[in-house]
Amino acid sequence: MRIQQGILPKDVPFADKVNIAAVYQPMGKVGGDLYDLFPLDDHLLGIYIADTSGHGVSSAMLTIFLKHAVQGLLCAQDDQHIRGPGEVLNDLNRIIINEAFGQGIFVSMTYLMLDTATMKFRYSNAGHPPLLLKKADGSLLRLHKPGPVLGVNPNVTYSDAEGEIQPGEALVLYTDGVTEARNTSGEFFGEERLKKVLEDAETHSDSIATAVEQAVGNFCEGRQHPDDLTLLVLSAEPQRAPIRPQETPAQKAAERAGEKVVVGRQNGQTFISVSGMGSWRESQQVLNLCEQARRRGDRAIILDLANCTHLDSTFLGVLHNIATSFSGDCRFDLQNLPRALLQEMSNLGLTDVLLHFRPEPVPLPADMHPVAGSVPAKEELGRLLLWAHEALVEADPTNADRFAAVLKVLHDQAKKASWESEP
Repeated sequence: MRIQQGILPKDVPFADKVNIAAVYQPMGKVGGDLYDLFPLDDHLLGIYIADTSGHGVSSAMLTIFLKHAVQGLLCAQDDQHIRGPGEVLNDLNRIIINEAFGQGIFVSMTYLMLDTATMKFRYSNAGHPPLLLKKADGSLLRLHKPGPVLGVNPNVTYSDAEGEIQPGEALVLYTDGVTEARNTSGEFFGEERLKKVLEDAETHSDSIATAVEQAVGNFCEGRQHPDDLTLLVLSAEPQRAPIRPQETPAQKAAERAGEKVVVGRQNGQTFISVSGMGSWRESQQVLNLCEQARRRGDRAIILDLANCTHLDSTFLGVLHNIATSFSGDCRFDLQNLPRALLQEMSNLGLTDVLLHFRPEPVPLPADMHPVAGSVPAKEELGRLLLWAHEALVEADPTNADRFAAVLKVLHDQAKKASWESEP
């Protein structure tokens, strides 16, 4: 179990105004990177990203110390004055030196204070990589306030710089594990490649985080990172997805085994998660699980789509039928719906499905297990496909034109099967 997992933020304050995404990849079971975000008052958001020297347990313990130390420094003793970024780094530098963690122990850090009402920010830097501001036109602005690392010089004074995130822009904070990731030839990923990825990515925090993570992974070709890797991205828009979607061990095992649906039960509730692309096969599995839960008398069924990349028309039609069939004591909730899926459901008029969306997701059980799939008989599959696509037309009659060809084939197959079954 990674030591830092329990102290990393799971929710985004001011999620109606700011969109934040993170990538966090420790080099091993424990790591020396840390980030955090927290409200300072009714409109100010505090954010920092840090990288401690070294690796392993001692470095991880220092990150835990840092989290508690920063929390204790946010306000002055009279609780009336919120400390600025430079003030926090000045006091944190003094504390780290006085704690005498050992020779060669230091911390690089950027601390930022964002006014979510204006999207203006103040920041201070202690030996950390510069901030990168992706402008609306795709260009990048390098924001740097030079300062030495924390824990070395007791006489240094850290000061603040200012910036602003306009609509259509994104601010990127990262540790050097991103630029110092190496491929099999020993070549660094580097700042220029990072800039190219940022320039090409869609300007949404979650899109940028995904693009960087994929680019670094492809560049390294499966090679283990020589350093912890952390990325934090902010944009001036409502939160679009969980800050850092977490896969349970069962989800990861299922993906490796080619299974896309995992299920678990907790406190009288059934939790279902779909990963990757969902087709008729996965829709049948989800439908069966929902029916089993209702027969069991479960009080709720929660379908989590955080790690789902696409649902085909059959799955969406089945989902509509599931959503419209719920009544009585068993509740059906949909959570962690990616923006692309939300858009597709809206385009198809699946209002009854979206009414079951849960804006505040609940964590999945740790002991979820993969669901084995089976191939139904041809007639059963045909009935499932027809049932699903008729549901799409029921949800919005304009879908009849979109799926006219599919429905004609399915109706013809159903008629043929009916004739062949007659004595």
